[in-house]
Amino acid sequence: MLGLVSVGEQFRVTRRGSTRGGVALLLGLALGGAGCEKKAEPTPKDTTIAGYCEPKPCNRFEQSHADVVARTGPGSGCFLANAGRCGDLKYIEFSDGYHGYTEFFDAKGTMVGAKRWSDISPKESFGRVPDCKLEITEEICKRDDAG
Repeated sequence: MLGLVSVGEQFRVTRRGSTRGGVALLLGLALGGAGCEKKAEPTPKDTTIAGYCEPKPCNRFEQSHADVVARTGPGSGCFLANAGRCGDLKYIEFSDGYHGYTEFFDAKGTMVGAKRWSDISPKESFGRVPDCKLEITEEICKRDDAG
């Protein structure tokens, strides 16, 4: 009969004369402790603008603006929300202090790029993200220190 011997966090199969060893082996395999499982390979990140918006189509400028306005107001926890220009593009940005995003739109209102961040994950960029100064044309909410 085969048995299972624990060595630290690793398990190895040994020969035993009792059925308890077989039970231990099966239990070890069921719990994934035998070290035989294959870890999934990470899938490549889709950095296109469609990858940012999935599973639904990207918003147009007007819809993103309306969504941000709806999320803000007294007591909403809004840290900042602005609309403005960045070079030849318009933008909308929102943050609650823990995560945030900036979305960029062409003159027709089509989303062409976005970046997002959170305090527990790295910044991500999608599509066309310009390297320019954000010029605020509308301050949708100011930092809400009162909570």
